[in-house]
This record gives sequence, C-alpha cells and structure tokens, in this order.
Amino acid sequence: LSVSLPVCFCLSLFVCLCVCLFSPCLSAVSLSCCWSDIMCVHMSCHVMSCLSVCLFVYLSVHLFAHLSVCNDYLFVSLTIYHLGDNLDPNAKWSRLSKITKKDGLLSYIGLGQSDSDGGIAQSCVPLTRCNHYFELEIVDSGDKGYVAIGIARQDYPTYRHPGWNPGSVAYHADDGKLFHGEGRGREFGPACHQGDRMGCGMQFLKEEDEDDDELDIEADADAGEGRKVEVFFTRNGKRVGKEISTVPKGGYFPIIGMLSRGEKVRADLTPLSG
Repeated sequence: LSVSLPVCFCLSLFVCLCVCLFSPCLSAVSLSCCWSDIMCVHMSCHVMSCLSVCLFVYLSVHLFAHLSVCNDYLFVSLTIYHLGDNLDPNAKWSRLSKITKKDGLLSYIGLGQSDSDGGIAQSCVPLTRCNHYFELEIVDSGDKGYVAIGIARQDYPTYRHPGWNPGSVAYHADDGKLFHGEGRGREFGPACHQGDRMGCGMQFLKEEDEDDDELDIEADADAGEGRKVEVFFTRNGKRVGKEISTVPKGGYFPIIGMLSRGEKVRADLTPLSG
C-alpha cells in the first residue's frame, strides 16, 4: 500500500473539516462587505466545499477498493503479526471446507463416500523462514484414517485431498505415502494412527552466488515465491523424509486434509514457540 494514497485521503478530510469550520467565519466577515464581495465569498466557500468533498469521496473509494483487492496476507500482516499470541489460533485457519473448528479441534463433517468428498483446513499465514513448521495430533482416525498434512498454494481446490493437485505436497496417514502434485503417491514413511503427531516444515535452500545474509533477509521478508525449498515431514517428533519443491505464487500455506467420517485432529501452527 503506497504512502501517497492514505496521506491524500487524510489531507482531503482535513480540508473538508477546515471548510466546514471556517465557512461561518467567512460568512460573518462578508456582512461588512458590499454585495459583490458577499457573493464572491459565498461562491468561494461553496466551490471549496464541493471540491474537497469530491476529493474525499474519490480517495475514499480508491482506498477501500485497494484494500478489497488485497489478499488475506495483507490482513494477516495487520492482525496476526501485530497481535501475536493475543489472536485466537483457530482464527488462523481461514479456509475451511467440510471441516469444523472448535477449541483447537478440527473435525471432518463430509460424507466420506468418494474422492471428491475431501475436506480441507488451510491456514491464512504462509510458511516463511521464521514460521516454517506446524503439527497435528490425530485425535480420532475415523472410519479409514484418511488424514493428510502438508502445504499447498493459497487457492488449492477445497474438494481435493492435499498432495493430489499441482501446487501441493502432503504426507498421508493411511498409507504413509508422499503425494506431490498428483494422485499417485510414492513410498515415504510409516502410517499414522490415533494418538500420533504428524508434522510438516519447510526450509529455504541456498541459491548459487547467494550468501547467508541475503537468504535471511529474503526469507524473512516474504514467503519465498519461486524459490527452491526442502519440504520435510515428521512423525512423533522424528523426521520421516523430505521432498524438494518450488514455492508457488503467493507462497506455501499449511493445509490439513480429511476424507472419512469421524476424523478429528488437533492442529498447532506454532509448536516450536514454546
């Protein structure tokens, strides 16, 4: 958001207030003047009022239009990073489909009858160098234990299990396979069941001719769009394996998927904070 737009917005508001406050004073002064001077003063006041109001309305519309087209990350930067721990952790799961959230518990409420019945919970905060790891605990495996944890682009299809579509990488609990942008997974790690903790993290890889200071600055400043990253997964605190991926436009966002009735998980977006 540029500085000039809000500054002009405030300036126009100030002009409006000045005109409203000083118009009576100008009118009082005009009483001691001739008729032609009176008309000039009143016309000047009306013109100034009209111009300032038009400018105020114009800038207001553009300011709010600018805010409305910004994605969730803008509002995240204004809320989560400034409020920190005062924000309800559940509020960070901004994209929910066929999943409900209550007291930190994510529960699947879909039919669980076909692949298109998938439910997802996706965070509104992308992973960065400072915020690079999250976990879930399987509270209930449900009918089939189709729980998945991973990362995905911000506009990932809400009806598709994580890892099945391009722009996503996920570790599936039922068979322990890794899925990277396609419906066919590869052998990766052990299956996970009720009581197990599954984790997913992302580490930025150092580019050629890039020093550590440059990596720290860039990784901290954004979500690493276009960079190569190492996506790793854990089970009960131990590393299972890793996968190399390229960060999509907008960044990689934590995502959890469920696909059978009765599945419930407890998610923690900041397990390393304490």
